[in-house]
Amino acid sequence: MCMKKADPQASVCVADEYGVLNETIVGKGNGFCGRTSVDYENMMFGDTSLKSSLDSENNSLISSLESAGVKVLRPASVTSDDIRIHYGQSCLDYGFDQSFPRNNGTIIANDLIEFEQASLRRKTDFSGLYQIFNDKSKDPNMCWYSTPHAPLLSIPDDYPLLNGNDIIFLNDRILVGIGKYTNIYGYKWLRNTFSFHDVIAIELADGVKYLSHALSVVRPGLAMICRNALKSGIPSFMKDWKIIDISDKERLSLVTDALPLGDNRLLIGTVRNTDISGIIKALESEGISCITVPFDAHVELGGSVRGATFVTHRTPFE
Repeated sequence: MCMKKADPQASVCVADEYGVLNETIVGKGNGFCGRTSVDYENMMFGDTSLKSSLDSENNSLISSLESAGVKVLRPASVTSDDIRIHYGQSCLDYGFDQSFPRNNGTIIANDLIEFEQASLRRKTDFSGLYQIFNDKSKDPNMCWYSTPHAPLLSIPDDYPLLNGNDIIFLNDRILVGIGKYTNIYGYKWLRNTFSFHDVIAIELADGVKYLSHALSVVRPGLAMICRNALKSGIPSFMKDWKIIDISDKERLSLVTDALPLGDNRLLIGTVRNTDISGIIKALESEGISCITVPFDAHVELGGSVRGATFVTHRTPFE
């Protein structure tokens, strides 16, 4: 079967990581910690509330994206009462977090795939994104899929689980990280459902949350990789690529969770305690223009600028 070509005229379009970014969703600083029953407005991050810190970082991210010509969409705000009313108190006990829309699904060509989440804390996240995709689904060129849905408050061992931070697109190839949040059953479901792509499993080392925390494809033939984070090693097709090696310490700053803007531009989140100037210099020597935004609060929660976005439209790279 031939690979489905992405139609750039459709309401959603993603064929690769490095085509020109036209539109993306940026998350919100809304969240609730079920363990402590405290929302982000009342949690502190440094001298300000966690919500204020996340909102400030999102504003910097949005400003950089819009300056690059990217249209930015925002999720509907979700509240604790929303979760309690629509999902029940038991779901609220796990909390919720709207900071990282990338977790919830992905787009392959012109198809949206909504994922079943491994974390019970993330099971209600898609409610904030629903209206955006419901509006886009009026386009007959878009299809909307979902992985099989597990019971709301439990997940059987053999359910296919996927996370958007474990998915990296390279046109005819799809890399899938196997680890804490994406399992082998999720990989097999994606491979079988989208069999017209070469779907490649990459086993993550213990302690590595997502593939995007270990590997970033900046453009064809150029990648940032933390070798120690890939249990199964670098994919064989990358053997002749230019690899910018990322140290274990640099990996913890989530520098690989970067967002390509297309046209050799890369958006990188920075944190105060890690110097990534060497990485930026290496990227610039390859002709990559690096744009940085401060992202300490997001990184503390477990994601950077790629995780804080859900890309809805890129012009396919040629």
